[in-house]
Amino acid sequence: IAAAPGRHFYGHGQFTADGARLLCSENDYASASGVIGVYDAADSYRRVGELPSHGVGPHEIRLLADGRTLVIANGGIRTHPDLPRVKSNLASMRPNLAYVDVASGRLLQRHEPERRWHQLSIRHIDVSPDDRVAVAMQFEGDSQLLPPLIAIQRAEQPLRLLSAPDDVQRRLRNYCGSVTFDADG
Repeated sequence: IAAAPGRHFYGHGQFTADGARLLCSENDYASASGVIGVYDAADSYRRVGELPSHGVGPHEIRLLADGRTLVIANGGIRTHPDLPRVKSNLASMRPNLAYVDVASGRLLQRHEPERRWHQLSIRHIDVSPDDRVAVAMQFEGDSQLLPPLIAIQRAEQPLRLLSAPDDVQRRLRNYCGSVTFDADG
């Protein structure tokens, strides 16, 4: 699948509940806004539309159990494909976890880390069978700080940041690469 003009892929994909569409996290780099590209799985993955991600830098995306609600990890980091790996907005980052209606693209809810942790880029997520969302983050701020890198979020509750013991937190070097729920949730 080639990215549409003015877009580049930003991370993970997710099939709709019926398997008919592939949803892909993408960047509209002219406007620096995140989008979710919609591709028809039965028609050689032809692009048939897009949804707003309601943030910058969408990375991992997952469906809730209802099959209609998409959870988007908007990392908050602005990049451009002509400047690989350059993060151009670290001082003004606003990462979020967005819940979006797949049919309409309407924002249902959005959760952000508290303002002092605005450089906690939300990158990876997992959804439990009861729709709890586990969040893994990477910190783009002062390397001497040890912010929490994992959060749990559910329904309309705020992000609940979780910290590891200090020695573990230091060894993580402000990066948590993935997260998953175990078999029993």
